Amino acid sequence: MNAEEKSRYQTRSRLLIGLCLVISLLSLALSAFMIYSLFRVRQTAVEGLDMAIGVLDSLSQEGFQYEYPFNQEIPISAEIPIRQEFVFPVAGTFPINTTIEVPINAGMLGTFVVEVPIDTSVEVRTQVPIQLDESFQIDTTVPVSMTVPIDIEPGDPEMEKLLNGVREWLERIRDSI
Repeated sequence: MNAEEKSRYQTRSRLLIGLCLVISLLSLALSAFMIYSLFRVRQTAVEGLDMAIGVLDSLSQEGFQYEYPFNQEIPISAEIPIRQEFVFPVAGTFPINTTIEVPINAGMLGTFVVEVPIDTSVEVRTQVPIQLDESFQIDTTVPVSMTVPIDIEPGDPEMEKLLNGVREWLERIRDSI
């Protein structure tokens, strides 16, 4: 290798080393920027989780009120048996005003029909037992439209248990980030 080739080789080597150095510095800068961005995302996530934990704490201290709208059609299909005994008292005076035709057998003279007028009243005092043993089939749809109020007081044991579980879960996520 002569001096001119050696000089060209050194120049090319220096350019290649310079280019590698620039690429390395760019890569380092890009990596530093990505690490900085990830730390910012982590910090934003931690702040969001802290806010969620704060909301849970205030919810457990203030309680919870909500009105749930319930609008449904409920199908009903049933056979309803009714077995009951009723006793109806009947009391009163019932007038009878009629004419009755009474046949009279007169032997050899034949049969005569005599009209007998009846004009009277009959007093009745009794109890009439009625037994009811029936089944009724019902097939219908009942529309139900209502608002169900939900009011959970502060310190409700079940709500506290649920909120504490969610709070612990959020804290584990925050600590693992």
